[in-house]
Amino acid sequence: MKYAGCLREPVPANAAEQVYRIVLDETDSGTYIYLYCSPDAEEASYDEWYPDTETARAVWTPLIDEKGWIPLN
Repeated sequence: MKYAGCLREPVPANAAEQVYRIVLDETDSGTYIYLYCSPDAEEASYDEWYPDTETARAVWTPLIDEKGWIPLN
């Protein structure tokens, strides 16, 4: 299952780029967070891997805006 989330405020991706929104993707091999470095980006700039969804949500849910996680499929 995939979920999208917009961040309350951008967070640094690195020294030059900011993350504005993310997609959480649950797979058989773990959970990926895709990082979008532009509010209107169509492709992710980076990704992060987590061993499970609970860990990924624990890191990112506090940063998501009031709309929360939006199911994509």
